[in-house]
Amino acid sequence: MSEEPHCCSVVGYYNGRKTHIPHDLHGSIMTAGNSSGTNVSAIDLVRGVGILMIAFGHYQPGAAANVLFLFHVPLFFFLSGYLMRLKDHPSHYFMRKSAAHLRPYVTYLLLLGVPAMGYLLSEHEAADALKRGLTAALLGGEALTGIFSAFWFVTCFWISQQLLYFLRWHLTSLPLALVMVAMASLAFLNDALLPEAWLMGSANVALLGVPIMYAGYMAARYTAFMRSPILLWCAFALMAGTAAAIYQGAPLGMNMKYNHYGVPFITLIASLASIIVLINAAEWLACCTWLTSFSKQLACIGQASMTIMYLHLVIQWQFGHSHSVAIDTLVLAGSIAVPLLWHRLTHRFTTSAFLLHGRSPAAQRV
Repeated sequence: MSEEPHCCSVVGYYNGRKTHIPHDLHGSIMTAGNSSGTNVSAIDLVRGVGILMIAFGHYQPGAAANVLFLFHVPLFFFLSGYLMRLKDHPSHYFMRKSAAHLRPYVTYLLLLGVPAMGYLLSEHEAADALKRGLTAALLGGEALTGIFSAFWFVTCFWISQQLLYFLRWHLTSLPLALVMVAMASLAFLNDALLPEAWLMGSANVALLGVPIMYAGYMAARYTAFMRSPILLWCAFALMAGTAAAIYQGAPLGMNMKYNHYGVPFITLIASLASIIVLINAAEWLACCTWLTSFSKQLACIGQASMTIMYLHLVIQWQFGHSHSVAIDTLVLAGSIAVPLLWHRLTHRFTTSAFLLHGRSPAAQRV
C-alpha cells in the first residue's frame, strides 16, 4: 500500500524545529528509532495501525468498528497521495503500477479461488457455482464476498492512483482542485441517489478515493501546516466528537466499498482530520526511543499490510466468531500473525516476491 520508491528528503518539523527528513527506499518518512542508528518509518507505523484497525473492524462489527471505518481505508488512499511523486510519464506509471498491484491481485484470486471453487462445486451445482465464481472474479468490487471481501480495495486503489497521476500530470493546481471537488460531489450523489449502483472493480469509489489521495498529496507539500499544534488540536477534537456521535448512532460513518460516505463533506473532513491525528501520532511514536521495540514490530506489520489485507479474512472466516473473548482475541491475532509470517517467507524468493508482492526481478537484485 505504498507509492513508488524514491531517494530524497523533505522538510519536516519536529519539536518546533525545521529539519530535513530522509526517505527510505520505500518512500517512507524516516525518524530516529534509537541512538544506535536504527530507523523506524512513521509511514510504516501508520500503515500498521491502519491494517490492525481493518482486521478488527472486519471481525468485530459494532459501534467501535463503525468508528474505525471512518478512516481506516481512507488512510491508505491518503498515504498513497502523500508519497506520490511525478517521476514517470503516465504511460510508464500505468505499466509499473499495473504490474505492482494487479499481478498480486490476480495471483491471490487464483491461489484462494481454486480451493474456494472446489468447495462451491461440492455444495452447489457445478455449472451454477462456476458461473457465480467467474462472474465475481471478473466484476470484482462488491461482487467479491466472503474471504475475498477486501479485494475490492486493490482495483479501486489502482484506478484512483492512475486517475490522480494522470490529472496531476496534465492540470495545474486550480483546475486540479476544482476537479477534486467535482469528483467528491459526484461520489456523494452516488451515495444519495444511487446507493446500490456500482461499477466493475469498484471504479465508482474512485470518485472519493482520488480526492482523498489528493488531500494526502497536498499534505506532503504543506507539512508545517499539517503538524501545526492548532490544526492538530482541532483535528483531534473533530475526531473525538465524530467518534462520540457515531457511538450515539449519528449517520457519520463511512463504508467505501459500498459507497456509503456519511454526511456529505462533513464525514470526509472528519475522516481527514482523524488521519492527520494518526500520522502525527505515528511520527511521535517513531521518535520515542523507549518504545523502539514496539515501534519496530508495528512497522513490520505495516510493511506487510497488503499481504495481511489479502489473507486476514481467510483466518477469520475459517474459524468464525466463537463469542468467546479469549478465542476471538486468538483469531484476531492469528489473522495478523499468519499473513505476517507468510509475507516474510514469500519475500525471500524471487518468484513468490514477483507474483505475490509485485516486485520486479531488478528490484529483487538490488
